[in-house]
Amino acid sequence: MSTLRSVILPVLLLTAVCAVVAGFVVGSAGVAGAAVGGGLVAVFLSSNGTILEPATKADPSLALLVSLALFTGKVAVVLVLLAVFLNSDSVAERFDGPSLGFTLLATSLTSTTLQVLQYRRRRVPTYDLGDTP
Repeated sequence: MSTLRSVILPVLLLTAVCAVVAGFVVGSAGVAGAAVGGGLVAVFLSSNGTILEPATKADPSLALLVSLALFTGKVAVVLVLLAVFLNSDSVAERFDGPSLGFTLLATSLTSTTLQVLQYRRRRVPTYDLGDTP
């Protein structure tokens, strides 16, 4: 619930703001582009916690490897989806490219910032001091 409240809901709120602005500036294609961009970020970048936690509980030493693999895979999927969106004529007519891009940029930076702040608030120890004084 913490990730939902502290990361995904603000990303969806920012997506709605971007969609309203894009709707005023571009029209319905801008709203569709902003909605798709924000939805991609909400699904891909905000889901790290739900995927990463079971892996770190199984073997904590794999946390960094799994995290980097998840991030790299998500970036690759987003790039492929963007290539499909922008290179397909029927899809490109329905979405405004700049609205999609600006919303992706704004929501991904917001999501990353909120995830870092959430991690800092959790105060999870990242190393073990052992028994040394």
